[in-house]
Amino acid sequence: MYICEGNIPELEGRRIRLRRMTAEDAEAMFRCWSDSATTAYLDLPVMHSAEDAKALIQWLFRLAEQDEAIRWGVEIIETGELIGSCGFNIWQLKGAFRAEFGCELTRSYWGQGFMSEAAKLAADFGYSSMGLNRIEAFVDPRNERACRWFAKIGYMREGVLREYRHTSSGYVDAAVFSLLRQDWLKARERQGGDVLIQYEKGSSLLHRYDPLSKLVILFCAAVIAMLLDQAWQQAVFLLLCIGQARYAGHMSGRQLLGGIRLIAIVAVPYFILTSLTVQGETVLLQWGSVSVTIEALNAAGAMTLRMFTLFLTSMAYIITTDPRELVAELTRRLRVPYRFAFGISAALTFIPLLEEEGNHILAAQQVRGHRPPKGLGSRISYGLKFVSAVLLNALRRVQQTAGAMESKGFGAYPDRTYRTEVNIPSWAAVSAVIYVLATVWLWWIV
Repeated sequence: MYICEGNIPELEGRRIRLRRMTAEDAEAMFRCWSDSATTAYLDLPVMHSAEDAKALIQWLFRLAEQDEAIRWGVEIIETGELIGSCGFNIWQLKGAFRAEFGCELTRSYWGQGFMSEAAKLAADFGYSSMGLNRIEAFVDPRNERACRWFAKIGYMREGVLREYRHTSSGYVDAAVFSLLRQDWLKARERQGGDVLIQYEKGSSLLHRYDPLSKLVILFCAAVIAMLLDQAWQQAVFLLLCIGQARYAGHMSGRQLLGGIRLIAIVAVPYFILTSLTVQGETVLLQWGSVSVTIEALNAAGAMTLRMFTLFLTSMAYIITTDPRELVAELTRRLRVPYRFAFGISAALTFIPLLEEEGNHILAAQQVRGHRPPKGLGSRISYGLKFVSAVLLNALRRVQQTAGAMESKGFGAYPDRTYRTEVNIPSWAAVSAVIYVLATVWLWWIV
């Protein structure tokens, strides 16, 4: 049975880290807890200074020492900035195995997915380490934003408890949201446990490469894929790339199949269309005026397999490369303007964000009882609406990110400091040179 005794574990996600709050965090949490917009529906004491926030942080830690609650600070990994807190206000294991989740986030970071990532980390810890069966949340029904958010991240609304709590403003109702262990397991199975395309920490050979050497190898793979014009050559090269991703990058079969499935949406229709439209001399099949030639199949197969190769090698690079290290290397060693380098990093970040947004939209529709579409027309209509929703959320995220960068004076100075130090192993540099020479040799003979 889980025992905390004040040992608050550190949980790290893709963009944020959950850690124990200390007295040094009082100023940051005062900005969060003293904002009336953030605490409008929370029964928190009025704060007048950072000392009040410090006292609350100390009180929360005492609760953790007494195994009555556990509260994490939500910290952005890239900047080290504390932007809020979350955790289990209470938990009961014996006879119930449930906990109550609560959170608050500094207003300037609303709508950017930080607390969704924090809630997932907390739920993963609750179910995998604490042995919980149910996580519940009690929300003031007037807080429509919070109600929508809990539904979005997979919690089910069970109903309203009338005059459930007594606050400084009197008795208030509480909307009950819950996430059961079986819901959590189904969500992990449906999503494959995690977002498909995002950086994952690891100790594989590809993880040990520095970003620049690996980028050179990725470029060489792309050039080789463009040079090979026979379908059988592309097939052999694709198998080699899959083998490298599987055994040198420790990518799972789920990830590889997921990547193949994603690119197949574009590649398979292209193969069919090209096979029917490209002219050739050796006719293989004939249907009236429509013919399929061996030359057309070869051209279609080569291009289709090339798509798979380019996508899977890029996917392997994203999964095994820390974006922070890539930015540091581009700016330090290649002297790329850091605004441009951070743009590349942001692009890599938005890929998993959009995938996660799509999963949230699907989960929210399931919570509302929407059934999967049936029939071709319904599927096309549903797909258009789904893509539109994802693109609108993408534009919103871009606008929010741009506003946050501008408010912090991003790009106002010609240089910046970095917390990440990256060393280039000699073996990685040598292997990159070998790849370049092999690519030049292949270019010469082809």
